[in-house]
Amino acid sequence: MHIAIVYRPGKPEVLDKSIEIAKWLTKKGIICHHHPEQTSFENTTKLTAETLEKLELVIVFGGDGTYLNAVRMLGFNTQVPVLGINMGSLGFLTQAKSENLKELITQALESNLAISKRSMLEISLVNSKLPNQKILALNDIVFERGNFSRLISMAIKVDNTLLNELKADGLIVATPTGSTAYNLSAGGPILTPEIPATVITPICPHSLTNRPLTIPDTSQIEIQLAKEKQKAIFMIDGYRQMDLTYKDKILIKHSKKFHHMLLPKGTNQLEILRLKLSFGQRN
Repeated sequence: MHIAIVYRPGKPEVLDKSIEIAKWLTKKGIICHHHPEQTSFENTTKLTAETLEKLELVIVFGGDGTYLNAVRMLGFNTQVPVLGINMGSLGFLTQAKSENLKELITQALESNLAISKRSMLEISLVNSKLPNQKILALNDIVFERGNFSRLISMAIKVDNTLLNELKADGLIVATPTGSTAYNLSAGGPILTPEIPATVITPICPHSLTNRPLTIPDTSQIEIQLAKEKQKAIFMIDGYRQMDLTYKDKILIKHSKKFHHMLLPKGTNQLEILRLKLSFGQRN
């Protein structure tokens, strides 16, 4: 059996826990791999394209950012389940606690944990100079003006119909899973994971009539800068992809693939939402 361990860098206690679990799993005859972009540690080997195809489980030690890093690592291999162990502040993606960790991982290895299937977005980048690229997003796609001085103008189409020519600091397109991330901070609606929808939320729009919009996940979204001399930062799940120009076109649709999130039995999504919102009010 092959598994991968992804840990939050910069925290010695998180790395120590990763080393401990890798040693324990190795004694069970399980082959452990580390993220190809992370430092190697005892009892693990670097994950390669070949071993990626053999993975049966990913264990994440950290927060939501580390979890999303593991999702990027998997790419289109979304059938591999991911167990997120929270090693910091309250998170929506890393929901399992580090107590009784070995028992929890044993349940994961024996397929005795609940699986939450999360919808994903498939993003196509159409550019006259670059080959067509396809990328998956679990949380969101974000367009921001960044350090560029002016507001960015974006033409937004839904199912080939012009929805709006938005002038704003940016734009968020989020899944139900991602609705509690940047989308929530920008004033967008919260969707429970089971809702088949996508959220489009402006970031600091120039006009107060530009409001968040929820559309069915059967729709395709097309986004393009509306002015020739403008640029925008383009990010997927918090990772900066590139700076967009007027010649770039972004197509977004619901993916046929689903992310498989492992959860301790009895996990209550609404309870976690309540705790996160109350946590935010205290800080």
